[in-house]
Amino acid sequence: MRQRLTVFTLIVCGGCGLFPRIPIQALRVVQLETYTQDYRLNSKELRGAFEVMLGACNMEVLYTLALSGLPKNSEEHKKFGQYLKSLQNNNPNRTCGPADLSLLKNTSGSLPELLASKSEEKVVEPVVVRGALTFGIVPNGIRPNEFIINGWGRYFVYVAASGELLASAQFNVEVDKVHSIDELERSKLVLEIPARQWATREFARAGVPYIAESRLVVRLHIRSPILGVYEIDYDAGHEVFLDVDAHAAHSELREGRMPIGQLKFDVPSTHDGLPRKLLDVRMVESWWLEHDYHSFEEKRWRVSDDRETKR
Repeated sequence: MRQRLTVFTLIVCGGCGLFPRIPIQALRVVQLETYTQDYRLNSKELRGAFEVMLGACNMEVLYTLALSGLPKNSEEHKKFGQYLKSLQNNNPNRTCGPADLSLLKNTSGSLPELLASKSEEKVVEPVVVRGALTFGIVPNGIRPNEFIINGWGRYFVYVAASGELLASAQFNVEVDKVHSIDELERSKLVLEIPARQWATREFARAGVPYIAESRLVVRLHIRSPILGVYEIDYDAGHEVFLDVDAHAAHSELREGRMPIGQLKFDVPSTHDGLPRKLLDVRMVESWWLEHDYHSFEEKRWRVSDDRETKR
């Protein structure tokens, strides 16, 4: 009885100063993940996706290189001539410099072969992505049930069989989307994470490489081993989509969200079989968390208004 009374007293007096409340920054989570992604596209889709991701100037260099290394009367030469013409017609205001064929003639690698293939089968193994992602989860101090995800990462695209490097990109996770625990439960533990990426070619040193900007969306699958406790589903394939802008994309692609492959995170190493990267939100809305951030928000807006008035 005395033990129960002691526990009750501690709980009741938790807000009386015996136990300090948790500041909001203690709930911020930073996590590092490495991953592999495949491209589940046929040659036609792969060509269009690369034009969106790498941009017209980089692809113009590739097509020019491919043409220089092919017999002029061949079917492949005709194809790449059509690809190049279509690309230039779709991007009349481009500012690309000419490809310097003397630097790397006839060595455009295996990518043209993949892009020119007549096969309608999905390309699963030839082209692979290897990357790393650092992301943070930042809760809302006023509505702790809500949070944003931000972060950045880098990846490399290469041919699996040869290790030939084709492209690389840096990406940032967009922070303009607010998530919530309720949303996570309603969506059956799936979050859509938008990202902006800046990619460049690595497949040829023919002149200056160009940076191209595009947008991705990753459907991140979460699992919940215990109610209120979450982790990335390391067994799932996380779908990757490319946002296609009809004004900038290849004419063969439709505007909208294009599925391009699946991403798989590397399973964290464990020595004792216990999970290493759990996110526990069971106490986020409890009295353990400081809850006077409303006044800070009001003061911040008041100071901002005062400054505008003085101007």
